[in-house]
Amino acid sequence: MFDLGWVPASITPPPTWRHATWFTVSASVAVLVGLATAAAVLVGPTSHTEYDATKGRIPDGGPLVPLGASDHVNTPAGPSGPVRPTTTTTSAALALSGHAVRTTPRPPTANAQPEAPPPRVTTLPPRGTPIGPAGSLISAATTFLNSLAGNLGSAFELADGTLRTLGITAFSQRYAGITSVRITDMVVDAGRGVVTAALQVTTADGRTGTQQRELTFTPGSEPRILSERVIWAS
Repeated sequence: MFDLGWVPASITPPPTWRHATWFTVSASVAVLVGLATAAAVLVGPTSHTEYDATKGRIPDGGPLVPLGASDHVNTPAGPSGPVRPTTTTTSAALALSGHAVRTTPRPPTANAQPEAPPPRVTTLPPRGTPIGPAGSLISAATTFLNSLAGNLGSAFELADGTLRTLGITAFSQRYAGITSVRITDMVVDAGRGVVTAALQVTTADGRTGTQQRELTFTPGSEPRILSERVIWAS
């Protein structure tokens, strides 16, 4: 018969063991409560800086400013004031937006004169062999008539025949007093070697009149002026 030794009738832990058990349970409960509180804070409502993008407003009631609306934004005085963009207006921006831009017109130049239209040239069909090319006759007649106003030396260089025999002095006296010449019409008869021109002539006394002059040319590719006369003047 075995002797198991002495076994107490009731197994009861000592008091120090009971205190240790209650302390462990209490610490575990405190840890669980702390974890639950931290989780509640993390998953709770977001801070007041979050905004509702679907409504276009922030929690304090101010509207959202779209990106690119302005390069310069004024900071509101208080947190509840709306954000208002400010821009700088220029004349170029007004012109692009369709607004009228007032500009100061340039004053006309005091000595500016309207450009005279070119003369009207009529070339007659030649009868027989032309004296010279029509273009050469037109060029020589234009140079001669325009040179009568202040450039008589160039005009004399185109003279020939009886007109040249006058000499530069008599030639200059013949056309003295002419200050302005404008050719308005020209009729070229290359078959006869004759150019008839209508002119507006201004003289030194300030008077302007209309003249019709006839120029007769020498034959050849470089025609020269044999004679020149006034058909009529008014």
